[in-house]
Amino acid sequence: MSLGQANHFRLVASVRSNYAIKRYIDETKRLYSVLESRLKESTYLAGSKYTIADITNYTWVRRGPQLLEIDLSEFPALKNWVDEIDKRPAVQKGTLTAQMSNGMRYSETPALGLMEWLIPISIKRLGCIVLHS
Repeated sequence: MSLGQANHFRLVASVRSNYAIKRYIDETKRLYSVLESRLKESTYLAGSKYTIADITNYTWVRRGPQLLEIDLSEFPALKNWVDEIDKRPAVQKGTLTAQMSNGMRYSETPALGLMEWLIPISIKRLGCIVLHS
């Protein structure tokens, strides 16, 4: 998702590109508006049931507002969808397990928090750092 690209240019790229950062933040907002339209019509992305479509999009959407300073209240159906998925017991358990497997608590510092949460998991499970976009 464009969220990963925006964060690449904000946090990883050796040369800062305000153009690229703005471009991918704008693209993230555009994609959020597509999800917003869908979630105004349906409880979940693929219909009335929670599916892999929700699982794969949830993590990106959940962290986007913190990482890119996007106000999710601009997308009320999307915000409601995130809040409802946050309440699912398996999601809560999975989040807690990920935090515990890192041996650390998730930081509330947005960019640092994502990196300290993702990178140790990637190294531990894959033996290398893999950033998905």
